[in-house]
Amino acid sequence: MAKRPLGVSILAMLYLLGGGLLLVMGLSGITGTPIFQDMPQYLLEGLQRAYIIIIILGFSYLGTAYGLWNLQEWALWVVGLSTVFSFLLAIYNVNIWTVIIQGIILLYLYSERKVFT
Repeated sequence: MAKRPLGVSILAMLYLLGGGLLLVMGLSGITGTPIFQDMPQYLLEGLQRAYIIIIILGFSYLGTAYGLWNLQEWALWVVGLSTVFSFLLAIYNVNIWTVIIQGIILLYLYSERKVFT
């Protein structure tokens, strides 16, 4: 097995963190006890209606983190496709910082594609 590059480890940790936060948010929606008490009511209602989707996304983030950590090729594709989607959405919304960050992630993943099996 190839040595995991530092950037891939960082991405895996960010996906792990994101997945954990999504799970906590989804579970708080199920129990009806929002963890973010200071959020506007319309956002809280939206979270409560979408808790199943949030939980599914949380588990998919955790799975992607596992795949990145173990250098699985499917995880490279998942992250690559979600990054392309975010990149295009940022262009549409004219969010220059997100375009730059997503572009850097895409270039980095492309440069490290050979370590994935």
